[in-house]
Amino acid sequence: MDNQLTSIIWSSYLGGNKDDAIYSLAFDEENNIYVTGGTNSEDFPVTQNAYQLIYQDSVNADAFVTKISALGNYIMHSTYYGTNEYDQSYFIEYSSKDLVYLLGQTESQSSSMINNASYYNTGSSQFIVAFSKNLSTDFGEFLIVAIVTTLKFLSPFSF
Repeated sequence: MDNQLTSIIWSSYLGGNKDDAIYSLAFDEENNIYVTGGTNSEDFPVTQNAYQLIYQDSVNADAFVTKISALGNYIMHSTYYGTNEYDQSYFIEYSSKDLVYLLGQTESQSSSMINNASYYNTGSSQFIVAFSKNLSTDFGEFLIVAIVTTLKFLSPFSF
């Protein structure tokens, strides 16, 4: 919407053939929009070179993060982020160092969400992950850290 809240500049749908929800959004320095949430859709729109191309669970939600162009006319990058258990991302933040941070919940008891982190508590229900701005699979400087914290059942609506 415009800054007077009188005109819609653009609008669209994002999702697949099952339940999808966006919980948070952030803007980068070029006003591109990052959105995050959860999906049960096997056909959620992911892009080539995404971190995770395939929906990981046939029943429970996976988290996702999608970068949409500032004009809303195309998806620039999009990826699933999940395990074979329930996973959702509730918050997103874009940093001045071109990193995209997600905060979410998981029911995974494995260490599959832990990468490049010196601190973690396997089996806890919260995760923090940092992606590059292109949400790619390049593990050099792009996927920086995934941590499962000791916080249990933290409500995203507590803040």
